[in-house]
Parts: sequence; C-alpha cells; structure tokens
Amino acid sequence: MPPLAFRTSRCDAARFGRVTAGLLREVERSGVPTLLVAELSGDALLLGRHQRASSALSPSALSGPIAVARRAGGGRTIAAGQGRIGVALALPDAGALLGGPIGADKVVNRYVRGLNAGLTACGTGAGAHFFGRDFVSAEGTQIAVVSQDGLPGGAVLFEAVVAIERSLALPPDARGYPDHGDPRADGPPHGTLAELWKSPRSFEQVAAAVAEGYERVYGCPVTRGDGADAPDEIDLLPPVREDEAGLEESGVADVPIGFVEALVKVDGDRVGDVRIRGDFLAPTFVVEDLERDLVGKPLEFAALGAAVDEAFRRPNAAVLGVTRMRIFPDAILAAAGRL
Repeated sequence: MPPLAFRTSRCDAARFGRVTAGLLREVERSGVPTLLVAELSGDALLLGRHQRASSALSPSALSGPIAVARRAGGGRTIAAGQGRIGVALALPDAGALLGGPIGADKVVNRYVRGLNAGLTACGTGAGAHFFGRDFVSAEGTQIAVVSQDGLPGGAVLFEAVVAIERSLALPPDARGYPDHGDPRADGPPHGTLAELWKSPRSFEQVAAAVAEGYERVYGCPVTRGDGADAPDEIDLLPPVREDEAGLEESGVADVPIGFVEALVKVDGDRVGDVRIRGDFLAPTFVVEDLERDLVGKPLEFAALGAAVDEAFRRPNAAVLGVTRMRIFPDAILAAAGRL
C-alpha cells in the first residue's frame, strides 16, 4: 500500500476549488497520493463545478457582498468559509488506496469512508454516514458535502467541505432554483460538528483525526508533507458567470440530486454550441468532451442520445445524481425549441 502524504493549510474559501483542482494535477504528475485538510477563512458561496450561476443563485446573491466561486467537483451550491474545513484527497488512480481498480463512479463511495471515520472520532454521536448522495450526515443533519473530479489519464479527486462551527446552508434568499418536485432532494437539514461533539476541538485536532481516519480505514501509512502550503493557485475553473451570448436555455428539470439544464445555439438543424449544466457529479473532462462532440450533431434525439451514451462509457468517466440519461438530450432539444 503506498504512503499517503498529508498536508494542512489555511485557505480562503473562494480559492478552495482552484487549490483542489491544482492538487489533482500535481498528483497526476507526481504519482503521490495526497490528503489536504484546509482551514477555510472568509465567506463564500461555492457553486458546484457544472452549475449555471444564474440558475443556482438568486440575483441578490450573485451581486451581494459574499464572494461567489466554484468547487472543483460537481454538486450543489454551499456556504463555505470560516467555521468550516475543506478536505481533498487526490490519487494517481481510482484504486490507489484499495489494492485494486475501481470505476470512477465508485470514487465518492469508497473514499468518503476515511472522512467518515475521522468525523466519527471527533464526536458525531452515532457516527458520520454516507448514504449514496452528495452529503455526509450525523444525527439526522448534514455536516459535510462531498464531490469528485477526475482526469482522462485516471487521476481522481475526492473533495469535501465540512461544517465545523458554521453550517453549509445557503443564506436566506440566496437560492435561485425553484422548488424541487421531491422535498427530500436537498437532504436532511444542515448542522455542524460542534453541535454534536462533547468538547471543542481545534482545527489541528480535527485535521489529525481525518488523517488518522484514512490511515485506519485503508491501512496506508500517513506521512506529513514537508510544506504546509496548499498547491499554487491555478485558475483551472470556469468563471462564475460564463459567456452565454447567443445561447437559448432549456429551463431546469428535476433530477434526484437537484436540477439539470442545457443552453444551446442552433445552427440550422444542428447543434452550433452547447452547455450541459446542473447539480450532477461528473469528471470535468467528460462534460467538456461531450459538449465538443455534440457540436454539429443533428437536433434529433437518437443522435444526441448516442453522443451522451458514448461520452459516459469512456474510460474514467462517470455521472452521479442522474438516473435517466435521456435528461441530457431532452434538455438540449428543449433549449433548441424542438421538444
């Protein structure tokens, strides 16, 4: 079993997504499995990697005093900053700590277990648990939100933000989405680790417990990194507000984890340009490749559906939070006025 390099850092919440994206690429080059636990500062609203900002957040939130940024992984928007920590586990391949290969769709399920062990050791009552969605719960409340990213060569990222003294719940009136058809879609109410533990713990104690959780669950030796700094800030994420000139929108459609939508520029009877957006979890390269592959395709369900199916069958591809893949071609056709 390879050793797991462990680092701690202090990081502004608005920068956390860029740090974790940079860490993934660093580990792809070095081949060294690395766990980063960051004490977050400031305040920020962190969009999921694939969300459309103007759908997920209200106009007042987008223009308000709280910074808006993106996480490296997909999923829903959360509040982050002081009173929370960020956790990133970057691996050169998905099976690096497991003794054998796994599919990209198993990354969160397999690597959340070390985090759960660490949070349980910090005093979560009956324990921290993951039930296959995008959050960790304890005593009926959400105390962490989890996600993932990956690279074409197989390197993967497990990413989490944990509520220590302040929850991950959005401020009042920040939500831009309509009500979901399933009232359970957002999961249980948000809470904090501090509401559950019997005595306070410092950031260093929580970080050490998380590292020990990974060591215990995976049987890998954990070595403290030489430097305490996070990777250099690398602007690897798209802007919060993307250029949408000339694109028609589909509107949002319910999926189990939240919403999905598409934006399309029509070129006759074909796709001229396209964006796939929403709360789903998928490696960035898969979504970007799919968007490129869809350009020039006929605006017909069969052609669009075939491109979607092919994209998510590629090596190291996955999509979580979506149960019916036809939601993607349907959204494209809706945006194009063909549904």
